[in-house]
Amino acid sequence: MEAGCPSSRASRGRTNWSPRTRTARSARPRRWRSRWPNPRSSRRDPDSSTTNTNYIVLGMLIEAVSRHSYTDELTTRILGPQGLEDTYLPGPGERAIRGPHPSGYQDVDGVVTDVSMIEPSVPWSAGALVSTGRDLNRFWLALLDGKVVPRAQLDEMTKALPAASEAEGMGYGLGVGSTDLPCGVRYVGHTGGIPGYYTLSGASTEGRAVTITLTQIPTQQTDSEALLSHALCP
Repeated sequence: MEAGCPSSRASRGRTNWSPRTRTARSARPRRWRSRWPNPRSSRRDPDSSTTNTNYIVLGMLIEAVSRHSYTDELTTRILGPQGLEDTYLPGPGERAIRGPHPSGYQDVDGVVTDVSMIEPSVPWSAGALVSTGRDLNRFWLALLDGKVVPRAQLDEMTKALPAASEAEGMGYGLGVGSTDLPCGVRYVGHTGGIPGYYTLSGASTEGRAVTITLTQIPTQQTDSEALLSHALCP
């Protein structure tokens, strides 16, 4: 999620924020979601950084340019064409996750607490999507197969900058990370953390995909390379 989010208690649905409010508060250092295991913006290279605020701004730009809601554009351009039937963007106030799902937990004042019900208007285009492992795997395979964006744009997306990594050994491109695993397999994907959940998801250029989800954000940096190697290497 983006900078300037309320505390874990407040973020459980008591306030609906507009994109304007989210952007205005983005200068604060706190983050709601980490795109890689490091919960802060990447500062390894003075010319590059990552922040979820950028994704909020992109959502606003999509609505301004298309004159359609971000949800509609997401559905007509990606979710529908790729058959991602179990993926959706909940509207403001829809805190409960649809269908069967694991509960997510977080340490709140020293007590392990179920924080599954989160106000989706807070992360919005930076991380409010609800999905399944099957849909995520399908998305990554479709992306690498050139079915989501044209090949030229895909090449630009996956052109990783080594110094812009937020995880050791992981390069970062335009919204996706990539790395060569020890077995020689090329991985492209992303991680995402939200109170109660942490996900590592992506696919190899050889056509295998993996999604790993934890029901509590790890307190120590995850050994992503070992997990990916176990899942994707022959």
